[in-house]
Amino acid sequence: MVPRRRPECLRAGGHRPGRPPGKLKAAARALAFIWTGRADPERASRLDAATLSQFAALGIEADEVPAGEGSSDEVVEVWNEHWDSYAVFRACATQWKVASIHVGGKTVLSYLGLDYPGVEAVMRNLLPETSDRSRVFLDVMVMEAEALLVLNEDAA
Repeated sequence: MVPRRRPECLRAGGHRPGRPPGKLKAAARALAFIWTGRADPERASRLDAATLSQFAALGIEADEVPAGEGSSDEVVEVWNEHWDSYAVFRACATQWKVASIHVGGKTVLSYLGLDYPGVEAVMRNLLPETSDRSRVFLDVMVMEAEALLVLNEDAA
């Protein structure tokens, strides 16, 4: 029941001992940047040949381009045991509670968190009956906390 289609920046992989922790947070962070249409300044970026030639035509050298402005060629690996949690979190993209706040002369959106009844509905419809729903829900909460840091950067 869980969709198995993965965005280009994410790939599945088996969890092996000794691998670094934080894969759920990395996946949540990547999705939050995708949702906001921004590049993650903490990930390596590269400029493709067409973009480099456009900059050259404008007289701009590539080293003058601010970090984080290119397209990242890094891939965030989602472990197989986390794929259900990732799929639920991704499907909850429309379940965010959002408030409009007036800050410093402009209006910004402040993401408050996921609507948990909506998350429950997504889990009920996506996950097979045999899934460990408690674990998936806890994973989604970890991902939510990480995504909130990215989603609320403009509100800070």
